[in-house]
Amino acid sequence: MHYVDADLEVAMGDSEMVDPRCNVVLERLLGRAGWAPENLGDHVNRLAASLGVKVRVHRRYPRRWVYAEKDRLTPRIPRDPLPSLVCLLLYQRLGQPITPQMLGWLAGRPRGALRPGRRRATPRLGRRRGDSGPG
Repeated sequence: MHYVDADLEVAMGDSEMVDPRCNVVLERLLGRAGWAPENLGDHVNRLAASLGVKVRVHRRYPRRWVYAEKDRLTPRIPRDPLPSLVCLLLYQRLGQPITPQMLGWLAGRPRGALRPGRRRATPRLGRRRGDSGPG
């Protein structure tokens, strides 16, 4: 069995022992990589810059992907393209394929996606700026 499979098994196995406020799989993989969440932030920024991806995270923000903040029940899920970058970094470091789904990130939220409880302004239909209407 691969290490990643063992971490997934532990994380999904005994639901009474799993703390929903912690992403156990990501926490264990970071530990195996010898990284703290802050190190992950630094590595994400370097990888993004080297690939020409215009994204940057504060070095302490990945802690929110591992541990829930006081006012949240679960850790945050990073926005695209961050899940792919994190998986690539973990693959490079550990030598095993990692997917966002393995980390509990079913899909990274694309930039601008709505969060529950937020509404996007209703778009104006039929008129463009400067149009005076039918006439």
